Formats: sequence, C-alpha cells, structure tokens
Amino acid sequence: MSYEEKKVINIGVVSELTGLSVRQIRHYEKRDLIFPERSQGGTRKYSFEDVERLVELSNQVDDVKKGQVHTAFYHANYKTNANI
Repeated sequence: MSYEEKKVINIGVVSELTGLSVRQIRHYEKRDLIFPERSQGGTRKYSFEDVERLVELSNQVDDVKKGQVHTAFYHANYKTNANI
C-alpha cells in the first residue's frame, strides 16, 4: 500500500488542505462520495487520495455554480435586450 492510500489524516487536517469545512467533508461522506476509515475511538481517517477526491468534488461544485450564475446572467440579459 502506498502512502497515498493509507488512511492516516484526520478531518481537521483534511479541512485545512482542501479549504472545505468539516461539515462539507461529512456531507460528501454521507453521500457516499468518500470513504474514510474509523479509528478505534471513532475518529475519521482519510488518505491523500481522499484529499485529492475532495478537491476534485469541490472544483466540480464550483464549476456548476459558476455555470448556473453565467446561465442566469445570460438569460437575464437576453430578456432585457429582447425587450429593447
């Protein structure tokens, strides 16, 4: 097993590395998009691969949000210009 696959990073460090809140990270877990392991004490442990996956997911969400904003802006301008 490579170091990238080992589940050794706690959720606080993952949050710092990704810029996501702990709540967002837990949301992705709840949606079965990432799969942390649990320590004997119940602490979530993530791998570097999980961190990369979270960054990819976050970027995809940002792209969708930008697309929606762009689309809404386009339609608002189209309606305004069509009425001229």
